[in-house]
Amino acid sequence: IKKYNSIKPITIIFSPRSEDAELALGGFIAKQKDAPVIKSFLSEDEEISLDSELEMSQGIQALLASYGDKELHVYGPAHDVLGTAYLNVARGYFKDQVHFYIYEDFPYIVSFNQQSVRSFEKMIEDTSDVTLNRIDIPLSKGEIKAFPEFKRVFAETRCGSTPPRACEVVYELTD
Repeated sequence: IKKYNSIKPITIIFSPRSEDAELALGGFIAKQKDAPVIKSFLSEDEEISLDSELEMSQGIQALLASYGDKELHVYGPAHDVLGTAYLNVARGYFKDQVHFYIYEDFPYIVSFNQQSVRSFEKMIEDTSDVTLNRIDIPLSKGEIKAFPEFKRVFAETRCGSTPPRACEVVYELTD
């Protein structure tokens, strides 16, 4: 039996750069009553090196541990070095009150969808040995007006419904 917890979970978003989190989850971030913690690993012109994966994993683990037993909802990308570090931590993390999600890193997801015959969800499950539950985050017309034009067009058709319904998509890692 789960205990009732009246304290709201803390939302943490890991991102290569702060603008990446805003592009991928701008509508989601705007919906949050309490500002999420956004942890970016690089400055605007800095590149990720392959040597950074261990340091990123350690940084992710240290930040999560710093919240003790608080309930956390943690979001991270699924590609590049940060994605690998994030998934490595998520697969091995042992606290039940920490929930992990993968977000569709924009604009990476656009090129992936244009070049791949399988879904992003299936690719992550196949390459990372995880099970995912897709969550569509509906966006209002007001929320998508704040997006740059290239993201607005993508978000307006992302959920593939008729008529088109604007959304952002995250995937919860499940047991």
